[in-house]
Amino acid sequence: MKPLLLLLLLLVVATTVWIGSRFHADVQAATARATQGSTVIATRCGPIEYQEAADAGEGPPLLMVHGS
Repeated sequence: MKPLLLLLLLLVVATTVWIGSRFHADVQAATARATQGSTVIATRCGPIEYQEAADAGEGPPLLMVHGS
């Protein structure tokens, strides 16, 4: 029983480390994409930063707004 429990614990730890490393890599890739080609413009409401995607597809544009 003890070796099975130890194996299960090792599997959980290895899976957690793998998921954490994948998450970290995804966040780094998203940060790199988000910091390229942005422009800041002055508006009546204050400065607004925007970015046009270089690999934009077809169709209507999408406006994304966040609170930070």
